[in-house]
Amino acid sequence: MGIHTKSQENILINHSVDTGKLLQSSRVEFVELGENGTYRAEIIYWAPYADAIEYGSPPHWIPPSELEGWVRRKIGEKDRKKALGIAFAIANTIAKNGVEPKPYFRSAFESVLNQRGSL
Repeated sequence: MGIHTKSQENILINHSVDTGKLLQSSRVEFVELGENGTYRAEIIYWAPYADAIEYGSPPHWIPPSELEGWVRRKIGEKDRKKALGIAFAIANTIAKNGVEPKPYFRSAFESVLNQRGSL
């Protein structure tokens, strides 16, 4: 299994999927290194929150209105007022504690490296 495929699998295993945008934001680019025909593969996740999932984030405020949709989709709360209340509690927790990392790329890289012994 390649690094890109394993990183996608890790996103699913880590339950880091809500709308699927992180999964859809990945791309593999090949960059030519010189005239000798060698290339470097770059795996890029361009979703704005990709780094926050991979590395976590320090305490910061997120407006509850931005979390409401997530609460409705992930927790299944249908009532808007209740969803906003849950979102407010989550926002307070993030403001106090930040967000724990859920590495998907680094762990994929390490896993593939360990399987192959090298890249």
